[in-house]
Amino acid sequence: MAKLKQDALVDLGGATYSQDELRTMFREAKQRGRESLRRNPVAVAVCYNHRTRRVVLSLSNRTELAVPVELLQGLQSATPAQLKDVVVMPAGTAIEWPQLDQQFSVSGLLAGIFGGKSWMRQLDRDKHRLAAKPGAVLPASAAVRSPTNSRSA
Repeated sequence: MAKLKQDALVDLGGATYSQDELRTMFREAKQRGRESLRRNPVAVAVCYNHRTRRVVLSLSNRTELAVPVELLQGLQSATPAQLKDVVVMPAGTAIEWPQLDQQFSVSGLLAGIFGGKSWMRQLDRDKHRLAAKPGAVLPASAAVRSPTNSRSA
């Protein structure tokens, strides 16, 4: 890769920056990232509990989050062996099932986001459909926050 001249300008999506401006922006972004990692909980461990069919995240703030597998997009048809193969990604900001090529951010899981927008809309419809049935008892897994009923939408 050719090295840019010190005074060369770089066009990024229609905005033009000098080398000094780019260095400053990268340095500030790295600092914001470090501050975010200090301030927000990250995963320190993760496991799949076959008996409860839940993914359990242990977080840096000494709390745990247990998420039913059926809520996590792309994991419904996975075998117990595949579900057990879950790891914390570097920096603890996400978890991954390498065999299934599925990743979820810790911040998203904490916010009740278990998949893409259409997946979350379907979970919300399922929750409301169950709630509308006379005498129906909502399973604990139906009590999720979605982007349509979350405080942090």
